[in-house]
Order: sequence, then C-alpha cells, then structure tokens
Amino acid sequence: MEKEWHRVPVDVVALMRISGDLKPLRILWADGRSYDVLQAGMPEHTRCRTGGYADRYEVRLGRSKRDLWRGDGVWFVEVEGPEERAYDPRSGFIPC
Repeated sequence: MEKEWHRVPVDVVALMRISGDLKPLRILWADGRSYDVLQAGMPEHTRCRTGGYADRYEVRLGRSKRDLWRGDGVWFVEVEGPEERAYDPRSGFIPC
C-alpha cells in the first residue's frame, strides 16, 4: 500500500542574505511549538512526495535531520499518515 503524505504549512524565521539566499533559522509550528534550525543545507529544487516541485532544505533540529520545503512562497513540511494526525498536537508527533 502506498504511503499517504500531506503538506503542513509552517512559519519560518529565516535570514535573507545579500546574495538572495534564504537560510532558515527557526521553525514555528501552528500549535506554538518551535524548533531551532541548528544547521541547514543549500536548497535543492526537487520533486515532493505530495506532488509538484519545491526547494528542499535538509535541516538539523537537535540530533535529527528533517526536510523543510519552500514552494510558491510557502514553507511546509511533509507529514506521513492521515491528514488529521498532521494537525493534532495531542498525537505527540514531532512534525519536523
């Protein structure tokens, strides 16, 4: 059975460099949780699991590495599983 993925929009505090590059610094989840981006790679324009193409940033949050996406001017993460799980903070799921 194919896995189900959903885009979940997130707020991102980012640094816009003189060169025009964006560097994500902090991810802000809708329920108030936030994560410092300890390291961010250069963006790669690639296909998303949810369809279409966007810039993928591999970021390090604590000891884990996750993908943070930016497409059409919107930051988002891809979440696996039912759509309700992506938005339910009681699930204990760390979306990023």
